[in-house]
Amino acid sequence: VSRNMFSYLYKGYFPRELHIDHVTNGVHHSTWTSKAWLNLYKEYWGKIYEADDSLIWNTHNDEKKTLIEFVKNHLKDDFTRRAEKPQLYFQTVAELTEDKFIVGFARRFATYKRAYLLFSDLERLKQIVDSGVVFIFAGKAHPQDNAGQDIIKHIVEISKMPQFVGKIIFLENYDMYLAKHLIRGVDLWLNTPTRPLEASGTSGEKAIMNGV
Repeated sequence: VSRNMFSYLYKGYFPRELHIDHVTNGVHHSTWTSKAWLNLYKEYWGKIYEADDSLIWNTHNDEKKTLIEFVKNHLKDDFTRRAEKPQLYFQTVAELTEDKFIVGFARRFATYKRAYLLFSDLERLKQIVDSGVVFIFAGKAHPQDNAGQDIIKHIVEISKMPQFVGKIIFLENYDMYLAKHLIRGVDLWLNTPTRPLEASGTSGEKAIMNGV
């Protein structure tokens, strides 16, 4: 595929003759980067270190505010659809504030990506979230991947424990629109795959382009 895509660069050669052997996964810059960051890159292209730190930080915080509002609205829809107690919703969103350090984990829930790793020590996890950290999870498992589906169920169950309400959040109906908000607005993108099973970590590449 890559040889055919870039054959126009090598006039007079057949695609099979091109000096392209292996191309790792990549992401499309303008699709996944927010408008604010695209504008910043356009202004400071090739001289990003000249940008004032406050400009970088304020751009990030603006995206974080957008994410928080998005998550609150998304949770409202999720809780309404499941007929959850309104009190649980208000307890959850009350924890989601701009001063919290937000960690994101969103992708296909294959077992080798080890979403469960964070929950191997709940006492330690409680200490982390009590220090002002919120973990937001989102994603889907393959319909035939029972182990991946079990991981999602486990995370949802933990998110409803009193000590983790509003501090461990799982967003349903994962899609590209939801993914864009998460990779643009979190403070830290979490990736914990079993080596060497992760190809290149494309979700992390998307986060980096948005200053995460």
